[in-house]
Amino acid sequence: ALPDEETQHIDSDSDGFGDSQSGFQPDDCPFLPGNSTNDRFGCIDSDGDGMSDDNDDFPNDPLRAGDADADGLDDALEDDCSNVFGTSTIDRLGCPDSDGDGVSDTDQSWTTNQGGDAFPMDSSQWADSDGDGYGDELLGTQGDACSSVQGTSSADRFGCPDSDGDGWSNADSNWQIEDGADSFPNEISQWSDIDGDGFGDNQLGILSDNCPSEFGTSTEGLLGCPDSDSDGWVDSVDAFANDSSQWIDSDGDGYGDNSSGTNGDDCPQINGPSSLGLRGCADADLDGWDDSTDAFPLFASQWIDRDGDGWGDNQSIGALRIDHHPDDPEQWSLDVTLSCSPPTNEVDIATADVAIITCTLSNQAEVALMVILVWDVPIGVYTDDKSQLIHLSAEGSSDAVKQVFLRASGESVGEYMTIIKIEEPGGEKPLDTQVIDIIANDSTPGEEPESGSQKEGEGTFAGIKMNAQNFRLIAAGSVLLILIGGIVFRVAKPKTKAQRAGTSKFMNTGNFMHPPPPPPQTQWQKDSPWQL
Repeated sequence: ALPDEETQHIDSDSDGFGDSQSGFQPDDCPFLPGNSTNDRFGCIDSDGDGMSDDNDDFPNDPLRAGDADADGLDDALEDDCSNVFGTSTIDRLGCPDSDGDGVSDTDQSWTTNQGGDAFPMDSSQWADSDGDGYGDELLGTQGDACSSVQGTSSADRFGCPDSDGDGWSNADSNWQIEDGADSFPNEISQWSDIDGDGFGDNQLGILSDNCPSEFGTSTEGLLGCPDSDSDGWVDSVDAFANDSSQWIDSDGDGYGDNSSGTNGDDCPQINGPSSLGLRGCADADLDGWDDSTDAFPLFASQWIDRDGDGWGDNQSIGALRIDHHPDDPEQWSLDVTLSCSPPTNEVDIATADVAIITCTLSNQAEVALMVILVWDVPIGVYTDDKSQLIHLSAEGSSDAVKQVFLRASGESVGEYMTIIKIEEPGGEKPLDTQVIDIIANDSTPGEEPESGSQKEGEGTFAGIKMNAQNFRLIAAGSVLLILIGGIVFRVAKPKTKAQRAGTSKFMNTGNFMHPPPPPPQTQWQKDSPWQL
């Protein structure tokens, strides 16, 4: 059957390969015609690649034959890992690919630098060009936003430079603070500053912002809060929110503790209203001058006494203890005179007479001043001119001398002493005084007026307060006087006819036996030992 091959004689299946197993190219399939020549001879080889179909992993592909690891890739032509099953298709073929992303796992002969999977267990990442542990696939797991620059950031974005290692990336041309970059790239405890005032939002970090959503520059009291005057103190704590030179007012008196600041408090631990001399100190009379500087700490209208005579230099109208000679310790008052006439005036109550008194005021000082003319009248005399304010010009001017007309009428019969005086407003004593007598009579027919005399020591018998006890004493005394000679008892001679007539009628009619109504009392009557 095979005349050219002396070692073979029989070819049962006529495929050109002899049946003798010891001969040349023995037919491994002697009863089945075949053309395989690589693995064995004479067996079926459908794709004609020399490998019998039984041993050909690709019996219908003449270009591929072996696939030892059964991964579907030809061991000789395709499979980079022919002895290990694998599904990798990107960096190499047929090698293990744990996450199935197409990139093979690394091994001793294949590293990430050669293309092996840097993330063998993450199908969304495989390459890490900068070797920072974050994959180059931006849309993959923890995609590296800075794939060409090694970085450790993980908070705002992955894989970018993070100088302080707090997880927040440094800002760059593509990623600003507004986008989420670290506002404090060199401070590990801070990264966010929502209000942009330079103080971090992390309350546990350094220089944390006490007002994180409100821009502020305060550095004292609270950090990062509104500070209107930019002195460092937050407005809510700053006692002087609009004055950068003051911020604390320990005693609450409105003057700042900073002595070199605006209106610095000279007594920072004492609540005081003083604003002159020393500020913010005790000021008992509230005149603005502190008590230690004030020459008159209890007189609000005086504070300076240049000549040290105890009289103040403030000559304002209404001031007390005015020194009109502030540089002369021997002199302080002004020379202002008062002259009133007539000194004695009679008025008739029946005809509503009015006494007119003319007073002349004369300023002999070199300064103008205001004076008050006061008319003190007792009960029994009526006037509308009890007080008036008068301006006197300096000596030598036309208004340095003024005349004033005062009017008075009687209300009760009697002789009354009145006093007219001039005072400085707030003065302690009159500048001058005048005594004016008013004699009030009543000419009404049939009237028996009672004396209303208020001139000390000139009352009548009826002028003594006639209470019951005084009446008994007077009655006993009258009896005694009659027994020794009928002496007529008389206390004092009345000044007027009306008073004498009243006394005569009183004695002759026996009215002394009945107590009369008491007349107005003078001081000597109030002090009399007869009032028991």
